[in-house]
Amino acid sequence: MGSLLHNHRSGASVWIEPYHDRVPVLPEAKDFDAWLDGSLGLELLKPAPEGALREWKVSPRLDRTGVGDDDPTIIERQA
Repeated sequence: MGSLLHNHRSGASVWIEPYHDRVPVLPEAKDFDAWLDGSLGLELLKPAPEGALREWKVSPRLDRTGVGDDDPTIIERQA
């Protein structure tokens, strides 16, 4: 699947609705140039396909700010 481009979002998919009312748009690599040069229209702005995103519980430090709260371990899977 493609990469998240510049924080664009669409309406929620069925999978993400319990968490949020929007979902990132995930364009595929073949669409990057057209998206960036403006020739790709709004047809790209639709929810990411089901199964394109995953979920898991992460450290509660993710929502905090302060010394020691910004390191790679905050996104590791928690039990």
